Amino acid sequence: MPGRLLWAVVWAAVAVALVSLDDVAAPVTLMALPAGYLAAAQLAEPARLEADDVRRSAQLPWTAAGSALRHGLVPAAGLLALFVLGPAVAGAAGLWSDRLLVLPALVPALVGAALVSAYRGTVPVHLMTGSMTPLGDTGPFGALLWQVRGPLVALGALAVVDGPLRGAEPDVVGLLWPPLVGAGMAWWAGVTARRTVRG
Repeated sequence: MPGRLLWAVVWAAVAVALVSLDDVAAPVTLMALPAGYLAAAQLAEPARLEADDVRRSAQLPWTAAGSALRHGLVPAAGLLALFVLGPAVAGAAGLWSDRLLVLPALVPALVGAALVSAYRGTVPVHLMTGSMTPLGDTGPFGALLWQVRGPLVALGALAVVDGPLRGAEPDVVGLLWPPLVGAGMAWWAGVTARRTVRG
C-alpha cells in the first residue's frame, strides 16, 4: 500500500522538523515521539494484518514471538533510513541540531510500540464491561487504554528520561536509554504475539 509509505515519510519528516527546532518549549519537541510512532505504525501494518488473521502464518516454522519480531525488521530498516536521511536533509537546509542524533536511537522503541499495538488482540471482556463510578462507566476508558497501552508505555518512558527530546544536548544516557526501551518493547511484542495466537 504506497499510501502507508507516503504517510510514514510525512510523519518521519514531522518528527525531524520538531526535533530540529531551536528555542522552543520541551512539549513541542516531545511531539516528535508520537509523530515517530505514527511513522512506525504505518510501516508495521503487515504485522497488524497477520494478527487479525493468524492463519496466514500458521504454517511458518517460527514461533509467534519470532514471527512478530521478524515483522519488525523491515519497519525498523525503513524508519532508520528515514531518520538518517531526514537529519541529513535538515543539515543541508541549515537546520541541523545535535539533538537529531537521537532519532536513529528511537527506532527500536517506536517499532516495538507499533508491534505491541499490532498484536494487542481483542479487548478483554472485563475491561469492556468496566464498573460504575460516580463519574460513569469505566468500560470505554479501559478499552481505550487497552488499545493504546503499547505506545503509551513506550512514549512515556522515552519522554521521562530522554534529554535530547526535552531540549538538552545528547549525552550517553539520552542515546542509550531509547534502545533499552526498545528491548523492553520487543520483549513485550513477543508476549502479546503469543497471547494473540493462543487467543
